[in-house]
Amino acid sequence: EHSVGGAAKIERIEALINGKVFQTFDTASELRALNSHYGRAQADNMICLHFDRPELRQLNDAKSFGIGTLNIQTFHIRVKLSATATSPSLTATASVSAPRPLGNITIIRKFHKANAQAGLVDIDNIPTGARILAVHLNKSDITHCELKVNNATYFESSKALNDLVLAQARPVARAPMANYYSIDLTVQGTPAGALVTEGVQDLRIKPTIATAGSTDMIVEYWGKLGSA
Repeated sequence: EHSVGGAAKIERIEALINGKVFQTFDTASELRALNSHYGRAQADNMICLHFDRPELRQLNDAKSFGIGTLNIQTFHIRVKLSATATSPSLTATASVSAPRPLGNITIIRKFHKANAQAGLVDIDNIPTGARILAVHLNKSDITHCELKVNNATYFESSKALNDLVLAQARPVARAPMANYYSIDLTVQGTPAGALVTEGVQDLRIKPTIATAGSTDMIVEYWGKLGSA
């Protein structure tokens, strides 16, 4: 819960285990947009880091992503506020369950691709190791996208068709984020569709863009701490 003069005053959010960052958001608005994609309820004066994944069908699947703290030394949430934040106040509240060891978690990483011209873009530097649950490409004019694994097509769709698939997701319909193209591999309500990247030699994301300009990416991984 925050009182800082508006969510725009929150400039960066990081979650750390044993001093290692495993989730990063450049702004509170970015985190709120991702929560909106998954249909997670929100309030104006609160920001929620969902370590569970309530959009999955099976409760055991949803809860398996939670942070097991039994065998870790430290857990931190780090927030950077704007210098213009007014009388800042932050209060953290956690939902906890019976203690268990740290297992597979959602790792959120950010990447940037500069595109010198319009057309087909080849993004080939996404780290592998952990499974990929979703990739969110932040550029408003992506018309089509393909995901290739070892030169075989794993995913391919136009923006219009992909938005329809996201809206048809069950048990929780996705709300496509403004200015994003989202490759969501959990639309069937299970993590079983996540892309296994361990041992992959060549992983490429190939969006088609209408204009030159940079593309920022949010990649949601599923794996052990440090695996992505």
